[in-house]
Amino acid sequence: MHSRIRSVRDSLKLTRHEFALKLKQKEEKLKSVELDRQAVPAEMIASIVENYKVNPYYLLLGRGKMFEKDEIKESPHSYSPPLTTRHQKMIDFISHAMTTWDEEHKIWLDVQMTNCIREFKQFKEQK
Repeated sequence: MHSRIRSVRDSLKLTRHEFALKLKQKEEKLKSVELDRQAVPAEMIASIVENYKVNPYYLLLGRGKMFEKDEIKESPHSYSPPLTTRHQKMIDFISHAMTTWDEEHKIWLDVQMTNCIREFKQFKEQK
């Protein structure tokens, strides 16, 4: 996901400073996330999805188009194996919750999202 955040920023032709400013994040934190030195906080994911209309499936899993309503910009990694129903439901839940929950619940969501992504990576490695 770290490299996809950078891909989104590059696609929008924004500096790290400009991108972080709109996300209400410190530039140094964004740099740490992009360089995979720090976990991606749920609030940053939600903010990217909301502010830049990024497809949450692309951001979380690298699946589909980069932007929700963009027919031109596709993920360079748009093919991946089909999700199980369980994984699909979890991703739908996370996508909804990231944009509607309060801060206290987003902390809990951050933990759940990390577990889901780890589980999905293990699932993909088994295929």
